Amino acid sequence: MDRTKGDKRRRGIRLVLAIFFLCVAGGGRALGQAQQPKFRAKVRLVVSSNEDIKGLLTSYINRELRSLSDVDVVDQLLRQDTDVGYLYLISVVAMKVFTVGGANPGVALSFVIKRPFENRIILEKLVYPQVRDPILSVTDGLYYAGEHWLLAGPTHSLQDLCKQFVADFDAKVLEKDRQDFQLLLNRGMLKK
Repeated sequence: MDRTKGDKRRRGIRLVLAIFFLCVAGGGRALGQAQQPKFRAKVRLVVSSNEDIKGLLTSYINRELRSLSDVDVVDQLLRQDTDVGYLYLISVVAMKVFTVGGANPGVALSFVIKRPFENRIILEKLVYPQVRDPILSVTDGLYYAGEHWLLAGPTHSLQDLCKQFVADFDAKVLEKDRQDFQLLLNRGMLKK
């Protein structure tokens, strides 16, 4: 019987210590306190290419995108996702490049980064419902192209080209959006 009471005490002490360490590891936040929002990006990848390189291209780009800690690769971008993070649609067109003699020395990749055209917030605040709803039905699903890159290289360097694209996307697009997000957070313009 004593052994059971001792086991219960030890479990209780372990539980208290675990809760204490979770609080300390969580930056000293009290239990139940809201966490500060963090930058999150959702990316949908659409690849148009010959079947022989489409699978490789999709795999290489997805792998590189998933290596970024604040990026989620998704199959579909939903309008309501704008509330939880930044949205990007990356359209890739890949073509094999041939010489006049018919040799295949390389591949050309066109990357277009699109973002949803989000006018819902402005329309909901400024426009009457009878006018707003028709405008939203027309603009729903529209994107604007923010960035466009063209990369080319030897066919065997397809993986390196994908790594280069994701590194550029991270440095030139995501980093700017991370900074904008932090600025909004610092100014108290984001919900906590």
